[in-house]
Amino acid sequence: RGHTYAPEYAAAVIEWLERHGRTVVNGRRALQLEVSKVAQYEALAAHGIPTPPTIAVVGEEHLREAGARIGFPLILKHNRAGKGLGVQLVRSPAALGQAIARIAANEDPHGAPRDGIWLVQRYIDEARALEARQKAEQALANAKDKADIAVVEAELAMLAAQAIAARKLRQG
Repeated sequence: RGHTYAPEYAAAVIEWLERHGRTVVNGRRALQLEVSKVAQYEALAAHGIPTPPTIAVVGEEHLREAGARIGFPLILKHNRAGKGLGVQLVRSPAALGQAIARIAANEDPHGAPRDGIWLVQRYIDEARALEARQKAEQALANAKDKADIAVVEAELAMLAAQAIAARKLRQG
């Protein structure tokens, strides 16, 4: 937190290191996975790990349409964020309208996704999130090389965070 351009600085350093023949562990791909939930979900899918139905949209004006397509309850979240920043549980179309109004009125610079991409995702209860985590752990056990292991480990961390968030949202 507080280092708005850290991923861009890290990407520049990685590019320099690679151009100069340096060994980079967890390079560009790890950085991409770190900053993009869209990239994370696609990596999970590539390993056969289920994720909740998700639509990525650019701009708040597309949230209603995406919500109608995903169904309720749903989660709104930033593509590029962490620690639950911007995560909102939305239980109905009316609640989505209220969430969009709050987003529009929010003057906090961290109130909108840094990259402009919102994720509209089907809400998954804790039990289903834990089931997905078990599948991810099995994928980790079957990983063939260090690159596979790094991707699956990053996704395990994300799935654990989803299970915790589901529990917190359920508890109110």
